[in-house]
Amino acid sequence: MGSPQSIAQNDPLAQNINNYAKKNEYSTKAKSAYSDIPADESNMDENRKPYELVTLHHTGSAERPKEVEDMHRANEGAVTIMRQALSILDLAQAYQNADVGYHYMIDERGIIYEGRSLKYAGAHVGGHNQGNIGVAFLGDYTERELSSVQFKAARQLLGNLRDRFKLPGGFIRTHGEFNGEKHNELRGATRQVNLLREEFK
Repeated sequence: MGSPQSIAQNDPLAQNINNYAKKNEYSTKAKSAYSDIPADESNMDENRKPYELVTLHHTGSAERPKEVEDMHRANEGAVTIMRQALSILDLAQAYQNADVGYHYMIDERGIIYEGRSLKYAGAHVGGHNQGNIGVAFLGDYTERELSSVQFKAARQLLGNLRDRFKLPGGFIRTHGEFNGEKHNELRGATRQVNLLREEFK
């Protein structure tokens, strides 16, 4: 099947998300749709393990991909400034990443945004990023469910990732399974996460 690196380099989704968009129902946007900041590849780890997991997240107060980029890369956006201030009080997590930490982000309209290239390990689950694809829902789902189109786009993306990387059954995780402090992430969408787990078990 080839090394994880060669898979990612030859994978059209890692190189050009538009190839994926042509084949799928839900709108898909390349990173260039929201970012003109090049990734700092010198500060990212190449993914060296076969992809075996997909970890689901939400982005909390950041509801647009650019806000996530500002937050993760410590750019001086309003969301970042707020989170940096709160981090001093241990009320929020501060980030200093070389790129967006997630590989994909999905908004309420079901649009799938490209994040970090699959050539590189994500920066979304401390200590467990190798072989682990990060997918984040844009917004806060502590108390509310995903939108219907958001859920359907996630099903489509997860099915695509499963088929392309031959992911084993039960590959879906949530951030809270790795970090107890994140147990409220996606709490409002628990029913939908369980439906996804059942479909891809």
